[in-house]
Amino acid sequence: MKFLCSKSGLCITFITFLYLFQPQLVTSQEDPGTAIEGAEDTGEVDSTAEKRPEDIKLTPVYPNSEEGLIFLEGESAVSTNFATSAVYNYGASGYKSLQLIQQNAPYGGQAYFAEYAFYVEEEGDYAFWYGGTPPGPEDTVFPSFSSTFRYVLDGAEAVPVFREDVAVVEAYTPSYYWMEVEELHLTKGVHRIRFEVPDKRRYDGRYYFFIDAFFFLRQDLMEEELTLVPAVFPKNRTDRSIDNPFQSISYYEKAIKEDPGNKNAYIILSMVYSLLGDYINSIKNLNKAVSLDPEDPYPLLLTAKNRIWNGEVTEGLTVYRQLLNIAPDNAAYWAEAGKVAAWTGNYRESIEFFTQGLEQFPDDLNLQVNLGLTYLWMARSDDADTVFKEAEESAGTHDKVMDLGGIHSVNGYPQYAENIYLNEIESSPEYLETYLALESSYRQMGDTKKAEQIIARIYETFEESPELSEYMKVHDEKINMKDGILQDYIDALAEQPDNIPLRQLLSQTYFWNGLREEAVDHSLRILINKLYVSMKEFDSKSMELLSLMDRMSQFREQFQQIQEAYLLGGKELTLAKSTYEKAIAAQEKKADDPLLMEKADAATKAYIDAFDNYSTWSFRMMGLDSDKQDLMEELSLILDKEKGDEDIFRQLLGESEWSWDRYFTQSELRQVHRDEPFLAGYILSRLALFSRKTGEAGRYLESNLFKDDPAASYGLFESYLWSMNKEKRESMWEEKSDVLTLYRQHLFDMEAVAWANPESQGYMVPTAEESDALIQEMQDRVSTLRSESEELTDSLGSMYKALDQQLVRQIYYYEQDTYLLRYSLGEYYLDMEQNIKAVRQFERVLAMDPWNISANYKLGIVSQRAGDWSRAMDQYKKVYYQNPGYENAAYYYNQLARQNADSVSVSAQNITDTTRINYRGIANYQTKINTWLGWGLTYKLDMDRKYKVINPIDDPDLNSPSEFKMHSFEIDVPFTISNWNLTITPMGGFYLGNASYSEGVITTDWQDITTPGDLASEIIIKPLAGLSANWKWNFLDTSMGYRYQLERESMFPDKSLTRSHFINLNAATYFPLENSYDWGPVITRTYGQFEFLNNTNSDTDRNVKGQVIQEASLGVVVARKPLFRLTANGMFNLEDGSESDIQDYYLPSGVLEAKGGLRATLNFHNETYTENIELSLYGAAGGYWVNVWGEEEMAQSLKAESYFGLYYVKETMTLFLNVGGSSTFKNAKDLNFWEFSAMVGAKVNVPSLLTN
Repeated sequence: MKFLCSKSGLCITFITFLYLFQPQLVTSQEDPGTAIEGAEDTGEVDSTAEKRPEDIKLTPVYPNSEEGLIFLEGESAVSTNFATSAVYNYGASGYKSLQLIQQNAPYGGQAYFAEYAFYVEEEGDYAFWYGGTPPGPEDTVFPSFSSTFRYVLDGAEAVPVFREDVAVVEAYTPSYYWMEVEELHLTKGVHRIRFEVPDKRRYDGRYYFFIDAFFFLRQDLMEEELTLVPAVFPKNRTDRSIDNPFQSISYYEKAIKEDPGNKNAYIILSMVYSLLGDYINSIKNLNKAVSLDPEDPYPLLLTAKNRIWNGEVTEGLTVYRQLLNIAPDNAAYWAEAGKVAAWTGNYRESIEFFTQGLEQFPDDLNLQVNLGLTYLWMARSDDADTVFKEAEESAGTHDKVMDLGGIHSVNGYPQYAENIYLNEIESSPEYLETYLALESSYRQMGDTKKAEQIIARIYETFEESPELSEYMKVHDEKINMKDGILQDYIDALAEQPDNIPLRQLLSQTYFWNGLREEAVDHSLRILINKLYVSMKEFDSKSMELLSLMDRMSQFREQFQQIQEAYLLGGKELTLAKSTYEKAIAAQEKKADDPLLMEKADAATKAYIDAFDNYSTWSFRMMGLDSDKQDLMEELSLILDKEKGDEDIFRQLLGESEWSWDRYFTQSELRQVHRDEPFLAGYILSRLALFSRKTGEAGRYLESNLFKDDPAASYGLFESYLWSMNKEKRESMWEEKSDVLTLYRQHLFDMEAVAWANPESQGYMVPTAEESDALIQEMQDRVSTLRSESEELTDSLGSMYKALDQQLVRQIYYYEQDTYLLRYSLGEYYLDMEQNIKAVRQFERVLAMDPWNISANYKLGIVSQRAGDWSRAMDQYKKVYYQNPGYENAAYYYNQLARQNADSVSVSAQNITDTTRINYRGIANYQTKINTWLGWGLTYKLDMDRKYKVINPIDDPDLNSPSEFKMHSFEIDVPFTISNWNLTITPMGGFYLGNASYSEGVITTDWQDITTPGDLASEIIIKPLAGLSANWKWNFLDTSMGYRYQLERESMFPDKSLTRSHFINLNAATYFPLENSYDWGPVITRTYGQFEFLNNTNSDTDRNVKGQVIQEASLGVVVARKPLFRLTANGMFNLEDGSESDIQDYYLPSGVLEAKGGLRATLNFHNETYTENIELSLYGAAGGYWVNVWGEEEMAQSLKAESYFGLYYVKETMTLFLNVGGSSTFKNAKDLNFWEFSAMVGAKVNVPSLLTN
């Protein structure tokens, strides 16, 4: 269910958190079409009524209505950008209201608006009223506690409305007043009215305006007594006793100071504070009003509301109890307390309120239905059905039946009204309103087919008459007028698909009407459209640099060709010259030899061709040298200008930490590429090209989708040009040279200087001097070609860098233009519980506007919902430092601070049995660095003494009583992946002991002094390490771990110290019995541990022991005041170990234990649940068997155990005492073993809280 509590919104903010994490509430309140038991959907209207003959039709009994009254709920808007959904407020009409609380101006320069459609049945003069916040004053002398508004009726000129223009008549719930605006003349038919909020309130610079409901009342009825009106309606429309403008806070405080006993003055000031969203001060003033008159229920009611709105749910419910103690005869109070308790997830308290209310008002349908709904939210469907059935049976009259169906519908459960209306049609078919109510229920469920069937059934059931035809005609127009407005938006967009404000309006309209995916789709399309326009603009703005890069790419390709020619040219020309000279010399010796003459001719031609070829490359080199100078001069100018532009941009950014999130941009583009392949594909291709991914850029644009687009053709040509794909480039030029040169003139100039393959035109044999000079020139140039190539690469790198800087600036301006649209999109995702997507949108908003308080707050909320509590706390703290009273930032921060507080715990324990006394002390500190990482430090002291050694055979080798003391220090570093509910915790540490403590030295020499070095030499230090993992999923909690440690029993001085490789596995389940109010939960636990043991001084003494435990328990609540619970449990334990003669530690031998027990707990707490005492008593008994398998005879014993616990909790501190014992008996009288333990401890959480 959305935000039930805007801090300034006078609805239940804390409920936001509960509804976000309890999907069943969201379903029940916001998805009335969800299939829930009780209303079978067959696809057809269920009619068991016998079909009436065609000639026997009924005369309809028309619905009673207040003629001349047109009443609309604020949440019935056709379209609005106030919020993504209405908020719940019990004091509001229909339990909901439309609230605008925004820090940002709306995207696109439009005003915040809410648009409605209504039907006027009779032309006339009507008084225009609305319920909500009074508009702000025009006169700046008076304080501005809410925004002004204006209204537009049927597209006429906007009419501004200030506080001076309205008459404030009645305050019906904090921040909500009935006000008369003015008289309007309305003609018969469909009308549209649009509320617009163009300005912020002056108090804190926020857009702040609420609409609960509004109505038009025919002027001649203004002083008439009306009976058929909604439950929330002005009681005395002519009363003007409170029609005074708001004064400053100091004005009210002064009035209280002059008359401190005036209870009403405190109440008035509290309502002003509520309007401002300052619930703390509102509560303070209400407490003073209560102290002046403890028996007045009104200030108590206001206190309860304000505590709930401030997130103090427990305290708020406590105040409701106080209210009901002094006013138990008010059914509305019982209903409100129960409903608010249910909304906040306190189902048991809700049931108590409704049940006790029904004891006072057993026939109250509202209490009955809401009790059933609470059962439904608890998944106690059988109890819900029983209550609903009882309510239906008690309805009796037609009016009560209609009231009952209406209660279901207003609570969001029209499916439960369906059978009620069908049964009423069956028993009393003459009432037309029943059919229409059923039709409305079907439309509310989204079942248009059934709704249309009901309309058809009306015509089949009732006699035709002009009156019926006119009535149904009006009804049809009312039904279709909202769809008509929505269709107008769609048609307008179809005519103007590039009209971004219109697309934004349609997106908001879609979301408001539940078409969320369509709304998100249109918002993304707007963003992509804006980015496409921005990218085209960038292409134009960066044309100078892009043109240079095109020409530089051509230059690079030509340079590489020359480089390759020069690397080969010196050798080839030298070889050709040498071959020529040898062939000529040979031919001159034998002038008549035709073969030598042929060879001389071939060598001559080859020599001439080589000389001409490399002369061409030499000539081209001279041209490139000239071009290079021009290009470098142009580049230098561009880079100088770019440096200046970049410096100015960085100065503009100042201390802003904005940076372009390239990955996010590309991810969003790929997300919409399927639906917007042209726009997204073009942008992706440009981003790829500018990132030197020429192949990827080309793949996007090679699609036929782009074949007729000049910009895309240029982009594709560039990708070939920059990648030096000569074949594809030349092919594309032949096909599209006209398009390309028309789009970018410089391409024509480039093609004009393109090179053809050099061809020899020479007939003259070069002289030796000419040839040698060319060879020398190529050889000399080869030595510099590498450095020139590197220089060219650097130049291209500089151009890419400059291009990227220009692109970053363009993206900045794009994000500056669209961040408010992203804010809206983030709200959509927030409402849809798509937390990760919402986070990314709010991140981009804050990258552009880091002090956007609303975005910071909502990023905190969505981070909290996503499990990232540390980031949520950072955001709430940032909001708090901007505005300590903003929304519930301080409350949510403190809530998370308590949940993730540093903790310090200490405990001391004594365990005494038949042979040993053990003392253990533990101190632990645990902290969380952030959502992902924490660390903890643990110190343990373990002291164990064997005070009795049993030696039945007087074994001389059996040691005397002994003891040990061992310290251990551990540090653990839990790493949490909240999205997976997984925590991995490595740990490490060491044991620290001293052998002198256990073994000691006996001496008779007084001079034998023990030195510190002697004691130091006896120090024992051993490592310990481990790794554990914990994973939770729904009702399952699993963990596994490994520890490298010492076997504690081997620490006695007469034992050999033994290493333990300890492995444990644990799986626990928690199943609440949702269909039972008192029974549950069922808890099971499966546990296994295995130890692999070996002596620290030898690898030969190896043993294994293991244990498996299975437990289950079921609890039942016996009494609730105080809370008394009984829990029955059973346990099965199996232990076994290796067969070994080693006596250094205990090795179980086929041990089996089975027992059952009962635990009783008694809990006392104060009214605010900040102090709590719990007493716990547990007893269990069962069988204990040893040597269940094996060769030795099995031994059986009876085992009994009992424990007592005392716990005291105050705020963040817990103190506890546990005392217990167990014993085993060979038979009913012979004690075999006993053990006694006592433990005391304390734990303190140390949260770092904000104060407010």
